[in-house]
Amino acid sequence: MNTTSWNAFEAEYNFKQTLLGLLRQSFAIIAKSRFGAETFSAFALNCDAFSGILSISFDTNPATPASGNTPADWAYEVMECELPEVHLMFIEQYDPMQEAYDTLQQDMHDDSLSEGYLHAMREVMVELENTDAFTVFTTTPDFLTQVTEIDADTEEEARLLDAVRQAAKG
Repeated sequence: MNTTSWNAFEAEYNFKQTLLGLLRQSFAIIAKSRFGAETFSAFALNCDAFSGILSISFDTNPATPASGNTPADWAYEVMECELPEVHLMFIEQYDPMQEAYDTLQQDMHDDSLSEGYLHAMREVMVELENTDAFTVFTTTPDFLTQVTEIDADTEEEARLLDAVRQAAKG
């Protein structure tokens, strides 16, 4: 692959739109599954910006939004593996992008790729929030959304997500 920047990678793979479609499809399946009766308190795009690995994480503990718990402590840290149909969609739709991203990252060793990846994840989260994608679920009144990385500063991540929310408002 001759991609030399995050913007070129994002355009080549239509990254945000592909991910949004995958997440909306996943949400529809999750909502109709045995998890549809759950009341969710939190959702995270739980990722590793160096390798591009992504999990979708949900929690049902009503205390989570105020607790600061990270997805590793949540009820469903790797929800895409809980349902075979969702897992297959991730394999077919996300894994090819992740593998190409990981290869590019290994070749370039460029922090701007990780920054672009995380920013795109934040934009995807804001798009999900602004298009009422979570209304397919029963959620707590203080439903928490996060874009998070392993061992990251959750306060800084929340600040960066809030900045993307503000920018989306214009």
